Amino acid sequence: MKVTSGLWSPADLDAAKQIHAATYPEYQAAADGVRYLRRWQPASQWSAPRLCIGRYLASEKGVLAYASLWESRPGKLRFDLMTHPARRRRGAGQSLLTRLLSDAAGCGAATLQARVRDDHPEAADFLARRGFAETQRMSALELLTAGFQYTPWSPLVDRLARNGIVITTLEQEQAAGEDWLSRLRELYNAALPDWPDPDSGPGSVRPVTLEDFRRRAENEFKRRETFFIATARNLYVGACCLLAFGTAVHPLYRGQGIATALKASALRLAKEQGITALTTGTASPAMRAVNGKLGYRVYGTEIRLVKRLD
Repeated sequence: MKVTSGLWSPADLDAAKQIHAATYPEYQAAADGVRYLRRWQPASQWSAPRLCIGRYLASEKGVLAYASLWESRPGKLRFDLMTHPARRRRGAGQSLLTRLLSDAAGCGAATLQARVRDDHPEAADFLARRGFAETQRMSALELLTAGFQYTPWSPLVDRLARNGIVITTLEQEQAAGEDWLSRLRELYNAALPDWPDPDSGPGSVRPVTLEDFRRRAENEFKRRETFFIATARNLYVGACCLLAFGTAVHPLYRGQGIATALKASALRLAKEQGITALTTGTASPAMRAVNGKLGYRVYGTEIRLVKRLD
């Protein structure tokens, strides 16, 4: 078997897409009559950024498998790996994993992380036999907005307002000329130590700089009317975005229902805009409970596994 690596040609990209379609056929078809704002696909094996350490193909009379490797944080790498379901057990997956491990070690990485779905037990077993240990499970949740009613949550929003915690949007904060970027970054850094991390350890919690957060905002915070913020005087104490960022509450303001109020406000907007279904993902038991109260139901689970290389 010959393994080729490097930048894809258009033909290579088509072959990788075909492997992905065969591996996850359910990701290819949109549900009839369902309009998603964004649908998360757990462990889709299509996560690599444009700039990554390497992209690989394993071939034997045609392409059998695809893989990619990239840095998630300094010293911590992630990879995607797919073998065509009809052409497994020919050594393609092992060949690519050997290459991934070699390149990761060559980069001086301390850990290598993989992600698989819990309904693909053969993939989890393949990794476990090669030294990868499960560290986290991320629930994929979905809500059909037709069944959501904002009215039961309105008293919570009103109570928070009486206590000085007001729900607004990023769009409104910008229009008011508020210093939203630095305040949102402060909230993010305050909540970061408690964010569920599948690859924790030294160097895991690294406060984001203002410049890095600015770049993230430019890339991710596109529809700012869908980005809800809880404010208390001059402090951002909570945030929730339907597209990116997730949901975060300042540690000093937890236990008051802020996350529930933010998500309920976001769901009301989605329903008003004709979005018929929403998805989210969380590894936090507290956020699973919040989402469950609002009507979200689990539709998949992503298993995160990590192998130490040092």
